[in-house]
Amino acid sequence: MKLEVIGTAGRLNHRFGKGPVDPKRVEQKALSVASLGILDLPKGEVTLQLKWKGGLGVERVVLTPLAAKHAIRKERASQVASQEKRQKAAAGRRPVLQVSLGNRTDDGQDARRFDSIQPITVPDGKMASYEFKGRLENLPLPQVDLAELSNLANIMVLTVWNGDFVKDQKQPGSRVLVESMEFEAPYFPEWPPASHTRIFPDSPNKKNESVYTREILERFLARAFRRPPRAQEIDLYHAFWKSVRGEFQRYEESVKEVLVAVLCSPKFLFLAESHAEQKTERQKDFELASRLSYFLWNSPPDKRLYDLAAAGTLRKSLAGESRRMVEDPRVRRFVEPFCDEWLKLYRHKEMQVDVRQYGAFTRFVKEDMAKETYGFVQHCLQKDLDLFTLIDSDFVMVNQNLAEYYGIEGVQGTRFRPVRVSPEMGRGGLLTQGSFLSGHSDGRHAHPIKRAVWMMERILGESPPPPPPNVPGLEQKEKDARLTIAQQLAVHRENVSCRNCHQKLDPYGLIFEDYNGAGLLNGTAGKNPDTRASLPDGTVVDGVAGMKAHILKSQRKGFTRSLVEHLLVYALGRDMSFVDEPEIQRIVAAVTRGGSTLQVVIEEIVQSPLFLQERTVELGKKEDGSGSTIGRQEK
Repeated sequence: MKLEVIGTAGRLNHRFGKGPVDPKRVEQKALSVASLGILDLPKGEVTLQLKWKGGLGVERVVLTPLAAKHAIRKERASQVASQEKRQKAAAGRRPVLQVSLGNRTDDGQDARRFDSIQPITVPDGKMASYEFKGRLENLPLPQVDLAELSNLANIMVLTVWNGDFVKDQKQPGSRVLVESMEFEAPYFPEWPPASHTRIFPDSPNKKNESVYTREILERFLARAFRRPPRAQEIDLYHAFWKSVRGEFQRYEESVKEVLVAVLCSPKFLFLAESHAEQKTERQKDFELASRLSYFLWNSPPDKRLYDLAAAGTLRKSLAGESRRMVEDPRVRRFVEPFCDEWLKLYRHKEMQVDVRQYGAFTRFVKEDMAKETYGFVQHCLQKDLDLFTLIDSDFVMVNQNLAEYYGIEGVQGTRFRPVRVSPEMGRGGLLTQGSFLSGHSDGRHAHPIKRAVWMMERILGESPPPPPPNVPGLEQKEKDARLTIAQQLAVHRENVSCRNCHQKLDPYGLIFEDYNGAGLLNGTAGKNPDTRASLPDGTVVDGVAGMKAHILKSQRKGFTRSLVEHLLVYALGRDMSFVDEPEIQRIVAAVTRGGSTLQVVIEEIVQSPLFLQERTVELGKKEDGSGSTIGRQEK
């Protein structure tokens, strides 16, 4: 429909510009016709409303159907057909909402995404509300200064986008219509909020500040120190409260001052452990509860652990409690830092891959690669899968974004889930994950030496020999575009100073030559002759698949021992030494007999004398010989 407004010429000309006057539609008054645009109206009765400010002298509104052959009508029909075609092609895709919040600065924008990603599941054309929650202290919000207000910077920016990414402009994607947004902060579902009542609970002693403060301190110290507080500790902080009470008008502010002092105590900041000869069995149980909780949850003990320690039955329940904790979602707090240390995922996070060379390697792919490794290890742990699933698996943990990057079809959505893969796809297990492959490159090319060192140290538990001093690296001497990496390394081994080390190292790096610096396959896995390598023991393996088979056949004990050692280092917060050797061997043997799963390894570790005994580092002693000690620093 063509929309025209007819009215008093002077006013319409002033508002819309002079339009052609139709003599047939002009009566006694001077009228003008102003074309407002083209409307695409649905069939049936339609209510049309036009609004404007001030008097325009509008006489009437005319809607004129466009001719069937009109150019605009043809163009619109083509657009509708194209849109319907794209919608049909994208019928299986669903939009997902992602939200970020941040601050527009003088030189850009600092923003952080909310952790949750919410798929839109309502039918097309329907509206629904989606809620995202985050902590203000984790978001880069503007710092408002009333003395320096600016319209250009220090402005809060709330961004919503569809996380259903497409890789090609020709590829149809899902669509989402955002009708409105609301931002509420700080958000309290109840008043007073739980964060307040946990510290200031209801009590018949509320009107007696001194008694009420002792109650607060007793509860708070038990949570902060992860054990029942001693009377002298309560007295110490209560005396401090008395000394500062007069400095604060509000009672709550004076208590907060004391709680800050509690949170500055080494007994809160560290896993504090007193001398073994001074401990009671009750103290040992509370310290064990803390070690166990920070090992598997990276957080203070929950009520169940606390109650078991108080009852003196925790040591008898360690196997069952470790399984309960592993099945809890909070075990992710163990998985992520442990994988960062064991698998050196920090290298992947720090590596700057050349996106000009690898255009498909986006920041979202990089983030998802790390999540793939975390999700894979967590899946193997919580499903109690065989330990060697970590080496070779018939599934990968991917979402749509990462699956498309790897060339795996049929995966939709942002959720990570196990997806079956076949051997010819060159995926499965830790050795073919992008986080390792891209993290152990130079950002442009695969780096066989970095990958070899990782393979020996992290998987096989072997220590590669250190390079001799003043020997140039491969890229400094033998770089030749006409030679393959295998040929360059062969030339490098001709150097007498390099031969012994590289004969042991090179095979473990060459097996990964099927994968480029961004973790993608160079063609088909197993077709590159340079991936055929002879290991130091004389075994010949073909690529990563051959290496996996070799580990499963001949290196099961080596991998089990390597994993046990790395888990012990993480759990105890110290390196292993020769005095730990008998217990390491015992755990490896027990795991081999007990089913060879990650859960069995963890059960053996938490029941091991290495974990149960007190790890003490003396801080200092008082004149009476008493003192305190600390263990691993809390994360």
